[in-house]
Amino acid sequence: MTTYDPIDEAMMDGLKERHGCVTAWLVFAFVVTGLSALFYFFAYDKMLAMAEENPEVQIPNVNPTVMGVLSLLQIAFIALLWQWKKVGFWGLVALSLAGLVLNLMSGASPAGPIFGTVFALAIWYGILQIKKNGKSTWEQLE
Repeated sequence: MTTYDPIDEAMMDGLKERHGCVTAWLVFAFVVTGLSALFYFFAYDKMLAMAEENPEVQIPNVNPTVMGVLSLLQIAFIALLWQWKKVGFWGLVALSLAGLVLNLMSGASPAGPIFGTVFALAIWYGILQIKKNGKSTWEQLE
């Protein structure tokens, strides 16, 4: 037989829960961004060589070390989101804007990078709005 315990109820009200889709997105973002960082640090030259063989592939003229460091920062901001910190989202916004500037400075056509930045941020914000038990992840971020 279970008994009513107001302390247990109060503790349950303070627990944060995120929807499984949000958790899956965060894990996916960790993995993809980690692979991206490894790629920039260790395989960028191979990608450039492959691009030279196939003229249809366009590689932005960016410093791979800078992009690798930005990828590591992105992992840190995703980790902050995992820990329920809203600063993680704002860090992703700042990194997206930095990436936009780098892409524009590399000579890319402005339409693609601008659309990509807005679209990526909309996806992040939208996913954080998914609710579980009536509360979105966004509402629970500190």
